Amino acid sequence: LDAPNAAMAAQIDAAPCPVSFHVRRGDYIAAGAYAACTPDYYRAAADHLATTLGKPLTCFIFSNDPAWARDNLDLGQDQVIVDLNDEATGHFDMALMARCAHHVIANSTFSWWGAWLNPDPDKQVVAPRNWFATQALHNPDLIPEQWHRL
Repeated sequence: LDAPNAAMAAQIDAAPCPVSFHVRRGDYIAAGAYAACTPDYYRAAADHLATTLGKPLTCFIFSNDPAWARDNLDLGQDQVIVDLNDEATGHFDMALMARCAHHVIANSTFSWWGAWLNPDPDKQVVAPRNWFATQALHNPDLIPEQWHRL
């Protein structure tokens, strides 16, 4: 990790209950096979984890549209917008996501891998119930059984 990402890693490590939230926008807000997850999904996921874990969360929000996330997400918990990286350095975002104790993923393989790469067997992962915009593309094998679909 470079210096700014190492500082963010230290902030994640110092948080009592760090949770990665991945917000995929960009191509997902246009009509097609995928649909962007809504602010209601992210708020419900934060509420679910806070209840399940029984403690306040520190929500580290990763997004290809950090301005939208800053303006539209109110998770009812401490929030940190991680806006250090771009397309060329996105791998640092994945490494930072994997450091978090728990995860709220978008319908995106990038966030799926960020959660999967966390080696903690006790991690909680929340995934969207509908991965694709159309049921015809539904694949029940995308999400591991121990992850919670919301």
